[in-house]
Amino acid sequence: MSAAVRAAGKGGNGMKHTDRNAYKLPAVVLAVVMIVTLMPAAVPARADDISGLPSAPPTASGSCGTNVTWSFWSVTGLLYISGSGEMDPCWCGDPDDPGYDAYRNAVLTAVIGRGVTSIGDYAFCGCTGMTSVVIPDTVTVIGTEAFEGCTSLESAELPVGLVSIGAGAFNGCSALTDLHIPASVTDVGWLAFSACSGLTSITVDEQNPVYCASGNCLIERGSRTLLAGCRNSEIPDDGSVAVIGDKAFYACRGLIRAVIPGGVRRIGESAFADCTDLVSIGIRRDTAFIGDDAFAGCVLLTLYCETEIAPAGWSEWWNPSDCQVVWSWNDQPGTFSLFGTVNAPGPDGAIVMTLTDAGTGEIAARQTVTALSDTVYIFNGDMGYETMAVCDTIYAFEHIPVGQYVLTISGGGRVARELEVTVDGDVLLNATVNIRGDINGDGVLTAVDVAMLNSCARGLMKVYGYTLACADVMFDDGRVTTADAAKVNAVVKGTSVMD
Repeated sequence: MSAAVRAAGKGGNGMKHTDRNAYKLPAVVLAVVMIVTLMPAAVPARADDISGLPSAPPTASGSCGTNVTWSFWSVTGLLYISGSGEMDPCWCGDPDDPGYDAYRNAVLTAVIGRGVTSIGDYAFCGCTGMTSVVIPDTVTVIGTEAFEGCTSLESAELPVGLVSIGAGAFNGCSALTDLHIPASVTDVGWLAFSACSGLTSITVDEQNPVYCASGNCLIERGSRTLLAGCRNSEIPDDGSVAVIGDKAFYACRGLIRAVIPGGVRRIGESAFADCTDLVSIGIRRDTAFIGDDAFAGCVLLTLYCETEIAPAGWSEWWNPSDCQVVWSWNDQPGTFSLFGTVNAPGPDGAIVMTLTDAGTGEIAARQTVTALSDTVYIFNGDMGYETMAVCDTIYAFEHIPVGQYVLTISGGGRVARELEVTVDGDVLLNATVNIRGDINGDGVLTAVDVAMLNSCARGLMKVYGYTLACADVMFDDGRVTTADAAKVNAVVKGTSVMD
């Protein structure tokens, strides 16, 4: 079974669920306990079928509510909660309320019996070895931090009839991959699914009146607040999100890129903190507020901001990790931008930039640049780098479909250079193109290049790869000979030109 938090019963979004009147344990639960052969039976076939419990007496038992009891079998790691009504809070580590606290690290599976109506605050907090839990459809409330820190929890089907999920209920459940919220849930507490770093899918029953899901994001409809995201999230740009909530993407491993759509006014505290794989995020000028530590710990991140400076509403600590910031960013969908240099000694002809589809080999775009001078040319798109340019010329490929491409820069006596390009909005690349014969890469042909070529021809020095392509000016045979040195010498003296 895939690691998941799903709704039991028949829900929306095309998911198949177990019939609520035949609520059975997931296969993974049966597997955990049935492999133990010391007992004739392992766990109940249903949450209300006590005949399926191990026949041996439990290792320990006690009360956890007015009419609710717990039993634990150490051989199988099964914790069974039975009775009727609400569970009491289970204070993890409180010596005055020991309960089953001594066995938390030994719990592998938890089964809540039918008739229990709530899972108490902190009920399974810190059960780091627990991989699954069975929750019947009599449970309407999951308490505060009920499963916090259950780092091995792979399966927890949220039942039809569940109304409230407490603050931090599944905080830190890093093994969960799928989250499905049933239609009955009308209250999701603060940070209920924070730091669930393994999540890849978030869905909500279409009949839910309070919450919805779009782009693998959990959204509160009324406030238009994005409460939780995952590594596969794409923040919707249809106006359904106005606020990125506190810690909405906290510790979201695997999230690589994100764009904050226009209309998002607020990014909450620590919203993207500790997203250690995040490399780029675009922030529109509509975002008037960014909270403390919004991008703390994002060690690879570059921030692209439409505004020229940080607005007054952004916290002083909005970027505490000093992530690189590109101001005056302008995201034009389907635009490829090249930022780099072309060494060009004199007007020796045009260079051609060709963008080819990596899959089909078809040319997607071609651009010719002429009249190069002694100036080092800077190519860029509309990315706010104009102040770095030493000339007024800006080149970009515009309206290129999203995809994988190969960019080839050639012509004008220069060595062809190929670069892999991924177009997913704006792409920023560095590309340097050297002229033929320029072995030391200073942008001009001189006697120094001739001397280096002669040394290569005599076997006194070696050149490889891109430098070899610059040196092999005569026959393109992959070797450097005295003929190559003679050609460059003639160009230096002005008696020949580079082909």
